[in-house]
Amino acid sequence: MAAVLALLKLQLHFSEVRSVNEVLDGLEMPLTVIHKVCRTCNEDLDLGLCSPECEETLDESYVSASLRTQLQHVLEGEAVFQPDTTNYRPNNRISDITDGEAYRTCHTRSRERLELRSDDDVLVTLILNTDGLVVNKSGCESAWPVFASIAEILPGRRFMNDKILNLSLWQGGGKPSIELLLADLDAAIEEVNVSGESPLPRLRIVFSTGRDALCATRRCKEVAEFERRLLSFQPPAKFTRLPRKIKVAQYKANEFRALINHYSVHCLDGLLPKKYLDHWRLFVSAYKTACSGSIHPTELLGVGKLLAKFADETVILYDKNMCGISIHSLVYMHEMVQMWGALWAYSLFPFEKKNGWITRHCHAKISILRSVMMALTGSQVLRQAERLITVKAERRLLNKLPGKR
Repeated sequence: MAAVLALLKLQLHFSEVRSVNEVLDGLEMPLTVIHKVCRTCNEDLDLGLCSPECEETLDESYVSASLRTQLQHVLEGEAVFQPDTTNYRPNNRISDITDGEAYRTCHTRSRERLELRSDDDVLVTLILNTDGLVVNKSGCESAWPVFASIAEILPGRRFMNDKILNLSLWQGGGKPSIELLLADLDAAIEEVNVSGESPLPRLRIVFSTGRDALCATRRCKEVAEFERRLLSFQPPAKFTRLPRKIKVAQYKANEFRALINHYSVHCLDGLLPKKYLDHWRLFVSAYKTACSGSIHPTELLGVGKLLAKFADETVILYDKNMCGISIHSLVYMHEMVQMWGALWAYSLFPFEKKNGWITRHCHAKISILRSVMMALTGSQVLRQAERLITVKAERRLLNKLPGKR
């Protein structure tokens, strides 16, 4: 108990900790491994020397945490979803990733490949995410954390902070070799599969998303009127953020979503010419339906038609240069839902939240690999250990500790 409280107090300041090994051993922290990589050919120098022509970089390049240990912590006590014919699209509606056609196909093939025939054999799917972060003021180095969520954990618990796996963290100039990071993950998955403990598929599902473009007027008076209308809204309590003036650089993803779905059409009415507003309505209608908690296949067909018309009219109303990858990808949104389930099921918000935490707490001037990975895995273990504390006096003390959240 004393060890748990001591670490909880230090969880946001692991970079300052110098002698917590005894405490960490008692908490069964996931084993972490530092990898050294040649920046020229991306070869793992721990596995052997690279080509003599390469300029070897012996600095610490990335750190990985034990997948097996994290799975034991994350899946302990969880009700793991296992697909069958009785739980596919209840009421013929798509409401989760487990209702996607591609998910079901991959799940069936993975069970066959791993020869899992008993109902007691558990198979889970990883949803991967990685994104670059600036870790120092000069901006010469970036960090790329690799996170994963487990698709079969119940929706209400899937994206809890201690249910997200901290797979690896890369630091250096430029971007990491995704092949190298995935090869390391593939070896970890194979180790779990061979051991027979919580078997995982080799399938790696990586999702990314582009930023939504928002139409805006150029004239100051129209912008002022747009903001006046926006600020006049009084949304219900379930909205986590109130409307505020348009500051794109400071807007959160939830604010953009609320602006598109609920406010934009009213705020643009009379400010945009009718043909442009009608064009914008196509996207709003399709996006709002696609973002719903569940969607019927017939509604999904309607989304596809609206987005196809939106993309076609974009070329006519604006310019071909406006039809980049973001507009092109919209045409396939309905197919994405058909294959992988509702959009919320693979949202980037939980991963972006962890990225923000890393950015706020990176203070090391040289390498952040050890301190940040210790903080991430330590917080994961501690949040689970915290639930074992039942004495009221101890919980009151726990709630008073700084940085508990």
